[in-house]
Amino acid sequence: MLSVAIVGAGRVGQTRAKVIRRSDRALLAAVADVDRARAEKVAEGTPAVVSSDWSSVVTRNDIDAIVVSTPTKFHSEVTIAASKPGNMYCAKNRWAAMWTKPEECSMLLSHLAVY
Repeated sequence: MLSVAIVGAGRVGQTRAKVIRRSDRALLAAVADVDRARAEKVAEGTPAVVSSDWSSVVTRNDIDAIVVSTPTKFHSEVTIAASKPGNMYCAKNRWAAMWTKPEECSMLLSHLAVY
């Protein structure tokens, strides 16, 4: 069973949580949002741990996948904080435009494996 965390519990995060809930191969393990009540709503009925601090979720060792559903301007910060050697990343093509700082690109690319 894949242990999944969602960072960002707005409209997109809610939609993604529904997909995870319907999966027989994934478990919603954590939901983080600056609005804790919104995170609680997304996690309702699941064993997910709720947090208003996304950094406490992305650094957990028991999470297999992190779904970044924050506003776009925060994607790189969350993704870089969550990056660990050996992780696999799946990103939308438009993300390339977000990596504006060379050190951000370098950091993420140093952890990428091509599949």
